[in-house]
Amino acid sequence: MTVEEELASLSPDKDTLLTIGVFDGVHLGHKHLISRLVEQARQQDLLPGVVTFRQHPLEVLSPQTELSFLTDLAERSKLLKNEGVEIIVPLSFTNELSQLSARQFVSLLKKYLRMRGLVIGPDFALGR
Repeated sequence: MTVEEELASLSPDKDTLLTIGVFDGVHLGHKHLISRLVEQARQQDLLPGVVTFRQHPLEVLSPQTELSFLTDLAERSKLLKNEGVEIIVPLSFTNELSQLSARQFVSLLKKYLRMRGLVIGPDFALGR
């Protein structure tokens, strides 16, 4: 399934404010970012959402790297929901996704997830 097909299978019923990341473990730094997301979404009457990945991007970008995870996708989703996230979008991180420019990826998020803004942390990178 392509990135666009995965996104097209979702249809939020209102505009969203999103953040993007793996969010393994949902640690204190994640919680701080998510609290900002939820607060800003409420102020703007938007749905707070997280775009996350079914597998870590390094599994595709650097397959020789050994990774261990603190949480699986189901546990991660539960932790994110407990922080006030209302929509969780798990995407498959593929070579296709890794080749999208920031502009292309943001266009897809706007089109399919009704994204009106993006809350990011200091070490965030977007797009190829």
